[in-house]
Amino acid sequence: MKKILGYTIEEDVMRIMILISVVGKVKRGGESSLIGLVSFLRKYAEIHVISGGPFPHDKVTNLGFPVMPKYTALYSGLPPFMRNRFIRRMHLDPLSVRNLFFCKHAVRVIRKQPPDLIVFRSVGPWGAKIGRYLRNAYKIPFVSIEGGWKTGERETARYGPNLHISVNINVADYLKKQLPGVEVVYIPNGISVANFDPEGPKARVDLPRPMFLGCGAMYKFKRFHLAIEAVSLLGKGTLLLLGKGSEEPYLQQFGKARLGHRFKMTSVPYDEMPSFYRAADILTLPSSGESFGMAYIEAMACNTPVVATNDRNRKIIVGNGGKLIDPEDIPAYATALDQACKTDYGERPRHQAERFDWAIIGPKYLQAFEETVIRSKRNLRDFPVYRRMSKKRRN
Repeated sequence: MKKILGYTIEEDVMRIMILISVVGKVKRGGESSLIGLVSFLRKYAEIHVISGGPFPHDKVTNLGFPVMPKYTALYSGLPPFMRNRFIRRMHLDPLSVRNLFFCKHAVRVIRKQPPDLIVFRSVGPWGAKIGRYLRNAYKIPFVSIEGGWKTGERETARYGPNLHISVNINVADYLKKQLPGVEVVYIPNGISVANFDPEGPKARVDLPRPMFLGCGAMYKFKRFHLAIEAVSLLGKGTLLLLGKGSEEPYLQQFGKARLGHRFKMTSVPYDEMPSFYRAADILTLPSSGESFGMAYIEAMACNTPVVATNDRNRKIIVGNGGKLIDPEDIPAYATALDQACKTDYGERPRHQAERFDWAIIGPKYLQAFEETVIRSKRNLRDFPVYRRMSKKRRN
């Protein structure tokens, strides 16, 4: 018998299998957060990671992640209405099919070494379907953790996991209303603040000050064009954008047209991001939404203030470590950038980031996992499968 966080576990060590297909293939804040979670959990449980690429852990099964270029090309050549109305709704888009094959191979590993709990991290609906099969066949409870987008998370959670964890409080509340028979909790991503030392080296960036930093995938919802407009209206300082994505050509052209030499856009390896956070005066991300927003916490851990979109999720994340605004109000956005540069935040950004350190966030995940195992042993109930939501009801 063993007690952790007040709960009694029959086995000496809880055995957890964590499945994530994109680790080793994609290196971003979310994947870095998962590495931190595993590093914390291994102190209290036996962790076996099944991944789609290399993973820094002593017990890993690397299944690889199929690329399927021919299938991707075929999918891309289909008319948009066919892709959106039929293929994606059946979870047969390239990413979903890759996750299907990943889960299929993972089942073989799970059968050989049945754990006490299976955790599917960002594996989508196929992960939940496979988890449901394993629960029915082998009585293994499963937890799904997704990235914080309403439609995608609902599509996964509707298959009735023992527990669904959302890293976005807005999405968690949405799912509780939409799927009342599913256990849903909000637990944010964590960070190893020790990896983001404010006193570490700064990137050498020969650009006019103040320097405003924007980083992440260059997609439309990130709305970096609003940051360009705000810095242009401000009349001073530089905007440095770091990242790749479909909006790169447009942002390059628009940024140069509006800001000239006060604009630069490039990409750097994730491991170099702390040096750029330290070099920046302000981090600004005017996105319409974020699955979570690791960049906010990473920048604040380097004691760099943040100017971001004002919503409930980012109020929790940013706290008093920066300013929250409506970035579509360009004059107000520019004023907020200017005021943030003039404000002495002291160590408030760093202290705000420390609230998300794994020493604080990790026990919440551990307790959620242990409670799930305990409940599954006491109550082997049937879990509902909810219907797909029509487009009219999604909002």
